[in-house]
Amino acid sequence: MSVRAVMISIQPQWCSLIANGKKTLEVRKSKSKIRTPFKCYIYCTKDKNKLFWTGKRYSYTDDHSHNAFDKAGNGKIIGEFVCDSIFPISVEYSDASSSVALNEFPYTCLTDKQIMDYLGNGKTGYAWHISCLKIYEEPKELNEFVCNGKTINRPPQSWCYVEELEI
Repeated sequence: MSVRAVMISIQPQWCSLIANGKKTLEVRKSKSKIRTPFKCYIYCTKDKNKLFWTGKRYSYTDDHSHNAFDKAGNGKIIGEFVCDSIFPISVEYSDASSSVALNEFPYTCLTDKQIMDYLGNGKTGYAWHISCLKIYEEPKELNEFVCNGKTINRPPQSWCYVEELEI
């Protein structure tokens, strides 16, 4: 098996926006060395106040489930997508309190100021394009994934290379 995929850690509120098709660009400080397109597995981070829930036809973030059949995704791999392109992104302002800094950057669901706060003023990051999204009915466990021949038992800080699952 070869490493042809990535596992990416994403907070519950962003997982919900991705699952519902509103967020199609994920901003990162670095990019994969794997050439696009490649598969990305979405690890939903743990958060005691915000939980990611998924049902058969919907996904949402809340502090409690709204349906006895919904599955919690925090601390699990909730889905996958194909990253079909990665492009540089940078935001720079002489005055970060400017009203322009509060405009949402299309498809990231982040304001320019949020991007600048994450990357640093004027620093370049990368927007990973999300395509062919698939949210799992049954979230997967970390230990179902392998990197360099070893089972993964800790989530990545941002992202890491993994072997693609054989389904």
